[in-house]
Amino acid sequence: MSTKNEPNNKHSGATVLQRSELKKRQEHIQDGQKVEPITQNGFYYHMRKIFLSKGIDPEKQGRHFRRNMTNAINKLCKGLHTTREDLMIYASSRAFLYFRGERIPVSLATMEDNIKKGTDILIIEKEGICEVLFQYADKQGIALLDTKGFPVEYAKRLSELSKELGCNIAVITDFDDSGLLMAWNLYHKVSNDIYRIGIDFDTVKELDIKIQDVEESYTPSNAMKRLKRLAFFGDEKKIYQNNLYYLGKKRIEIDSIMSAVGAEKFWKFVIKRLEKQFPERDYNRSLLIQENIKPEIYWNFVDMLNAKIKDVLKEDIKKIRKNLRNYKGIIKDVGKKEEQIANDLQNMVDKHSNLEPLRAKIQDIINEFQVK
Repeated sequence: MSTKNEPNNKHSGATVLQRSELKKRQEHIQDGQKVEPITQNGFYYHMRKIFLSKGIDPEKQGRHFRRNMTNAINKLCKGLHTTREDLMIYASSRAFLYFRGERIPVSLATMEDNIKKGTDILIIEKEGICEVLFQYADKQGIALLDTKGFPVEYAKRLSELSKELGCNIAVITDFDDSGLLMAWNLYHKVSNDIYRIGIDFDTVKELDIKIQDVEESYTPSNAMKRLKRLAFFGDEKKIYQNNLYYLGKKRIEIDSIMSAVGAEKFWKFVIKRLEKQFPERDYNRSLLIQENIKPEIYWNFVDMLNAKIKDVLKEDIKKIRKNLRNYKGIIKDVGKKEEQIANDLQNMVDKHSNLEPLRAKIQDIINEFQVK
């Protein structure tokens, strides 16, 4: 008989293990321990190692095992009285540009405005990866773009605009048939200036990962047939030609790599590749230069002026608040009411006799600057 927390299905053993890991993650966060963000797929790869260690081979659990385990996360989190986001496990469902603390909804129509942000724009066509890497990219002025299924279309528009506005464009794709075909399409159909960072065997080697810890069996799609027919190119020739036999049976996903080394180490790898490929970048695209700088004495004056005005209007504001406290009926438009009150107070400030000497001195200063 199953308990409330142990679903009665053929994957119940795996579900119990997954709940235990979610519980550990919750406790670590509650205890203030450092917990790295991870994608839903990345969490699956974390669980995959545990499943294998407990004698549960995911490849023998049915074709929907991975999907079922991923879909179970939200339900298990609910049972733990938390959410997936609170446990820093991320997924995403809309196209967004991630830059300097903002998640900006994007479309092909709005790309001209969004391309002005970020020294580099890194296209990551993988659910949740941008959410995980956001905190690291933020600090270095790099924008992340999750195009949600339209990488070639977005990259084409980006490439057209980047020549005018000057940003570097790179892409990270999985090491599988679909990921490599995407990179091929970007290179040949969009621009050979778009740099593919990985994932590939060099990624595994540079990050000092055992390949058996990150690879998994899969069934290639029609992309494999297209790859075999395509001409191979440039420095990436060995990936598209020599490794197709491997990709006919195995793949390595971004999530698997990040699960093995952590988001921070993976980001350092990305930065190293970007800096090597693009030695220079325009940081005017990422840094805001505040031109409206004022001397300290200005702020002292503003503080004193605000205090003076607040004192002059004190009794009038009391009356307004009293009238609002006992207001009869319903105000038809509170926005307009606020505007009316602001206008009334502005008129009081402009005409108040106690402020006349101050207004005269300020006007003298204005006149002096106008003469100069």
